[in-house]
Amino acid sequence: MEGQLLNSEGPFYDEITQQYRYVVSTLGNLKFKSPRNFFKLAALA
Repeated sequence: MEGQLLNSEGPFYDEITQQYRYVVSTLGNLKFKSPRNFFKLAALA
């Protein structure tokens, strides 16, 4: 078993897509109730 529930790596700069990539991996089962609550975007200006 792993010592941590979540393992994160990055950020890495991808030259092909010209963006930063960040990876979070887990060795477990994640359960979400509703896909509409995954992310919330808000305007900063």
